[in-house]
Amino acid sequence: MRRLFPALAASVLATAFLPTVARAHYIWATVTKGQARFALLEDVNTAPTTAFAKYVASLSPRSGGKTLTLGETKEGARFAALPAGQTLVVAESTVGAKERGGKAYLLIYHAKGAGSLAAAGTLGKMSPEIVAKRVGTSLVVTVRNNNGSVSETEVFIQWPGVPEGASVRTDARGEVKLPWPATTGTGFVGVRAMVSETKSGERDGIKYDSVHHWTTLTFPIVGNLENKNGTTAKS
Repeated sequence: MRRLFPALAASVLATAFLPTVARAHYIWATVTKGQARFALLEDVNTAPTTAFAKYVASLSPRSGGKTLTLGETKEGARFAALPAGQTLVVAESTVGAKERGGKAYLLIYHAKGAGSLAAAGTLGKMSPEIVAKRVGTSLVVTVRNNNGSVSETEVFIQWPGVPEGASVRTDARGEVKLPWPATTGTGFVGVRAMVSETKSGERDGIKYDSVHHWTTLTFPIVGNLENKNGTTAKS
């Protein structure tokens, strides 16, 4: 495992800063104390805004085989209580047809929130979806689609309290491995990937030839960054 780290670090540094995604937003689902929150954000650890409330207005989230009832929109986010004993929630949203670089595509968001790292490693019966686990000092992320893995797709990872994100391409097994940071803040790890599907159709008066599925995963971690008073921040 140690011999893989230098090559991996080089890959992360080579792709960590991508201007094309610097201002992009995605639907993130987070789970805290049995409650799920859905919001359109660039970084999962930032506050929602009312301007993006429409993106979560028509979600039908699921947890434990049940469809959840969402509450009223609050400051751009929507919330739902999870069934007793459940720590995983998923939801999808078809945004519509978009055009970029002279090409049109249908944009669909898939959001998955886990209440723990252990829950992040379980399947939520959503496609595509991301699963994650910790193996030693590494985070292992797998992108799955239709009961198989997705190779050669870029995975983006955000850590709370760490200003630079990282991006790594999946291998033939649909996996990426990267070192767990020595220091992080307390918050949510956000993982996302795009799975493209060749499919023609028309929506909103726009004809498209492909579907872009952006799938996200979050799970909470307790960090060890020092706060302003010089003490270690943990919760």
